[in-house]
Amino acid sequence: MSKHIFETIRTDVLIIGAGAAGIRAAVAASQSGAEVLIAGTRTIANSGSSFSSLTKGWGIQGLVGKERTAQNLEQFYSEIIRIGLGKCDPSLVRILVEESGPRIEDLVSFGLRFKKNDRGEPVRAKGCFSSIERAFLTEDYSNVKETFQSVVNRTNIRFLEGRAIDLIVADDQCWGAWIFTNDKRIVQVGAKSTILATGGGAAVFPVAFAGATEIGDGYTIASIAGAELINMEYIQFMLGLKIGDECFFLPLSQLEQPYMLQDESGDDLLQKYISDTVKRRAAVSERQGHFPFSCRDQSCLVDLAVAEERQKGKKVFWKTDRASDPLEVDHFSHAFNGGLRINEFTETTLCGLFAAGEVAAGPHGADRIGGCMMTATQVFGERAGRFSAARSRKIRNFPVMRSEPDLALHFGNPQERIDLIQMQQTSKSAIGKHLSVLRGSRGLSRCKEALDRIRADYAAIRFASFDMLDFLDLRSILTVGALIVGSALKNPVSTGSHFRIDGPNNYP
Repeated sequence: MSKHIFETIRTDVLIIGAGAAGIRAAVAASQSGAEVLIAGTRTIANSGSSFSSLTKGWGIQGLVGKERTAQNLEQFYSEIIRIGLGKCDPSLVRILVEESGPRIEDLVSFGLRFKKNDRGEPVRAKGCFSSIERAFLTEDYSNVKETFQSVVNRTNIRFLEGRAIDLIVADDQCWGAWIFTNDKRIVQVGAKSTILATGGGAAVFPVAFAGATEIGDGYTIASIAGAELINMEYIQFMLGLKIGDECFFLPLSQLEQPYMLQDESGDDLLQKYISDTVKRRAAVSERQGHFPFSCRDQSCLVDLAVAEERQKGKKVFWKTDRASDPLEVDHFSHAFNGGLRINEFTETTLCGLFAAGEVAAGPHGADRIGGCMMTATQVFGERAGRFSAARSRKIRNFPVMRSEPDLALHFGNPQERIDLIQMQQTSKSAIGKHLSVLRGSRGLSRCKEALDRIRADYAAIRFASFDMLDFLDLRSILTVGALIVGSALKNPVSTGSHFRIDGPNNYP
């Protein structure tokens, strides 16, 4: 790659990510008078888990109108703190609760429709781990996409289709990012403020309820730039079924029936691992109360049975009336509760870099109430846009910036063809084996060693432009895997979604 392909764009606010958080941030920044550019791997409202066909719509927690009493707000706040098991940032939780209503009202004004009952009242649901029917449910998946597309179309927001490969750092501040466009150009986007809204990293695991692009690019480029990440050990895993290329949530409502989970011999898996009938029934009952795995209650015994059987190299199946094609059960990664440390203005520890949505930590803890992630995309997306625009107004000039991205060290003509896909698969295999539901110091150390060996080979890689995306995928898998390992090794205590087989009080 030669330097003549590098191009330059300048803007007030650069938003990396075109999902729900990124779009909300863009709208808020534009309404604040900033010149805004969104860089996304796909077009508006077609990227990220927010608009994935897997979701089939949204649930979003919030209190609106007359519901916003001091008692209800405090109840909402206390529930998030309790579910988070001491791992939330209380100040960010308070903001999420207080601003949930106004942001939902914004969505309605944008054109988003929520389901209503026969009386014309919004249908409300509890959401996983919650005891209160507080979540609004979107009426139609296509309406969600159309709403966000139309709200952007009513602004002067620019869009660049591509993938961020490096943040631009000068004078210990972030000044934009290098973007590898879908038509294979490398563009330097200089920005007075930069917002990461890149979603999570579920796709670093072999099986995931997430799109292939959810590979943790935001975590990767931010950590390389020196921003602090926290709570990376807290990841939601769901029991699921994979049928061909499609993934499905395990139908937990049927779990109480005998022989629904079977080992390879056709024996009842739960009877095999949980011999006490009373304890088994309690575990199943609690497991039906929430989709994500958690060791907060006896529900974890169901997941541990599946995970321990699979760790032995054996398969677990779901009972079906079909004569062939048994349905294999596995744990699917779903969403990250950790990420970049942000303050109440959504700014990270790297000055000039903001974050919102799944890439940001703090509003959620060891466990997260279902529907609160979508609330966070709107609450902190709006804040990121507003405060990043305010910062950009204070800046007159750009500093002297490097003429090429750090990744340019790897540009060149490879002497031999390197199988980047195989390196990705090997890395994912180590991550799936040691960083899923069952974690222990020995397995975590083995995972670190495996990733370190691959990273040593990665450091020497030189690649041509046609290998760029595969190289970026490998970099993110290795970086996110290392971040999870590092956090998990430092935390020997089983808490919520983080379970240590060798930790204290590892069974409820």
